[in-house]
Amino acid sequence: LTLLWCSLVCQAFAQEEEPLSPGDSVYAQVRSQMGAGNLDSAYFLLELAKSTYRNEKDWEGMYQSTQGLMFISWRKGNTDKAFSFIDSMLLIAGMKGIEPDERAEMLGKAYGYGGVFKAGQGHYTEAINNYEKAIGQFKAMEQMDSVSLATQWNNLANVHSDRGDYEKAQSCFEQTLALLEGNFKRLDVRASALNNLGQIKYRLEVYPAAKAYFLRAFNLYQAYARSQGSKNFGYSENFTVACNNLGKTYLQLNQLDSSAFYLELARNTQVTRKLTRQQPLTNLFLGQLYLKKGKTDQGIATLEKGLQQAIEQFELPNTYVARCYFSLAEAKKNQGELQNALNLYLKSSEALVHRPLNNGLPENQEDVASEMELLKTLTAKAELLWQLYQKRMEKAFLEEAFRHYQFIDELILNARQSYLEDNSKHYLAEKSHEIFGRAIRVAATLFRENGEQKYLEAAFAFMESNKATALLESLKENEARMFTRLRETARGKVLLREEE
Repeated sequence: LTLLWCSLVCQAFAQEEEPLSPGDSVYAQVRSQMGAGNLDSAYFLLELAKSTYRNEKDWEGMYQSTQGLMFISWRKGNTDKAFSFIDSMLLIAGMKGIEPDERAEMLGKAYGYGGVFKAGQGHYTEAINNYEKAIGQFKAMEQMDSVSLATQWNNLANVHSDRGDYEKAQSCFEQTLALLEGNFKRLDVRASALNNLGQIKYRLEVYPAAKAYFLRAFNLYQAYARSQGSKNFGYSENFTVACNNLGKTYLQLNQLDSSAFYLELARNTQVTRKLTRQQPLTNLFLGQLYLKKGKTDQGIATLEKGLQQAIEQFELPNTYVARCYFSLAEAKKNQGELQNALNLYLKSSEALVHRPLNNGLPENQEDVASEMELLKTLTAKAELLWQLYQKRMEKAFLEEAFRHYQFIDELILNARQSYLEDNSKHYLAEKSHEIFGRAIRVAATLFRENGEQKYLEAAFAFMESNKATALLESLKENEARMFTRLRETARGKVLLREEE
């Protein structure tokens, strides 16, 4: 989101000086107000510019003013108002007298912005639809705008990545890089694509490869700064993104000094340039760094600061907010504050759904904004419920863990069905192996305590979900013996043949 909007600011408010019409005269004042950070004044002037351009029947100027109104509305957190301006942009693009290429560009940009908002709200199917429409419009141009087209491929890739379909995301990122081959003026867009390829490797936990991509992106951002001027707003935002990514990757590689260097660089840039959008993530990673260094109090305080910043900046559902809650939950769990950790995992789950939870879980799959993020949170919460059961021997914790694993089973199945590429499904299967092993342990314990057939059947259902062979091997010998009776049934014999 940050990368796209930085590009938008540059496009909307850094135009070449030309002989000024009445509308252009007003719009010139907008640029100075934006440069000074006076959003309210800029908004008023944009409304005036839009009205003036309408009277002049200058549709390009009217479109550009509406685009600026949309940007400020989004920046101030009024997403509904921003959506209404996107609708206006689509209507303006349909006005008579607009050249075909200009019309296609207008439509492409409007659909692209719609995709950004839908992705930010976790409506990934709608976001994909918008990005594909944008790509279609830019492809239809006689004089194709390769940078704008590359940007849409880049954004489409981000959605696939957020859904966990990493192979499809990588294919889209490669389209971005191919379109920008030899384009040395827009090093920032190339850097964005490399940065996002690094994100895929990071999520796949291939940290050395992630570091290589992030370093290339970091170097390209610096080269872009030398060509454009380091005070450029877009450069500063992108630079902090690159620093955060390197900081979190070195953190995973346990290279703590390198991690600290890049995270401090990100924080200093934010303070100097008065940037806010990346602050929650910077504090999230710094908090994790302090915890790894054994500075527990400082780590938790920094995580809490990042969480507060995320809550103030972003509408829910939002993965930044969820990640801050999750990291705090992990820290509290490691300190032995299990009940506090449980409450924080619940907060993390609430930040990832479109409607209120029902007894700690979403009502249905359609409410989930980010399947992979929620899978991580619910899995950690279910394991903590198991730990609480072992500590207190209260069956309510065990039953609650079982209920969570049932929803996790559905979540994984839904994710598998929605992914388009086999490699992404294989990655999910690898991550699921340990999850289902724990689910079987919970079901087996409940069967041992209650003797109810439904828990025995649930254990076998978990086995089927993860392909019986792999899961049966993970059972302890005494737990495996519990299923001897079921193996004698018709269903059990089928599973036994599969195992053999």
